[in-house]
Parts: sequence; structure tokens; C-alpha cells
Amino acid sequence: MSVTNNATHKPNYLAEAQLEFHFCTVFVVRDPTGKFHQLKHFFWNAHWQYRFNHSGFPAAAANTTIVPMAAGIGAHVSPVFNGSVTDRRFVNVLTSLRETTNCNGLAANEVSHPNIRTSATWEEFDVRR
Repeated sequence: MSVTNNATHKPNYLAEAQLEFHFCTVFVVRDPTGKFHQLKHFFWNAHWQYRFNHSGFPAAAANTTIVPMAAGIGAHVSPVFNGSVTDRRFVNVLTSLRETTNCNGLAANEVSHPNIRTSATWEEFDVRR
């Protein structure tokens, strides 16, 4: 896969891909009056990170080695917490009266609008900072 570099106007070949998905799962009940109550919740995530080492150009599957990045691959599940979610990343989404995009919609949007960073020279972009 290649994309035109906005800084050099030349093709750049994909060197690394990193996907991270973070979730909050909440057990909710609704009382007879229609009010919702968050009883329990937990957080979980999945991360994938791979480098693509090209041995020839133009880069093609036949001359590309795919290397998993051990520090960037994994999953985590938190303990289960009692009560309402207090994490600021999730609380507004969970209590909003307007419809919120779910994880499938967000992932689909990122395919057509990914976070792209370009440079005129080779740089190592560590997005975990």
C-alpha cells in the first residue's frame, strides 16, 4: 500500500500499522419509572501493531515481511467495578440523551479518515507517547 506524501509529493509505502480499540461495558437496569441505573462496569481493550519490511520497491506482498511488534500486541480486561462509570472518557457518552456513534461506526470512519502523519525525511512515529 502506498500513499502520496504531502511533504515530498512522492509515494510512501506503509511501514507500520497500529490499531487500538478501547471499550467500556456497563450492566444497566431500568426501573419501572424508566430511569436507568448503572450497576457494574469494566474496561477492556485490544491492540495490534505490525511493521512491514519491504525488500524491494514498489512494495508488494511477495517482497514484504510482516513483523509483529510484541509491545504493541495484546489485550487487557479490568476488574469489575460496582456502580456508575466515573471515567471521563466514557461518562458523557453513557449519559448523553443524543445518539452516539458506536464502535463499529467509529472504526468504519477511521478506515476512510485515518490519522496520517507525514515527514520530508524518515521518522519513527511512536504514537504511544
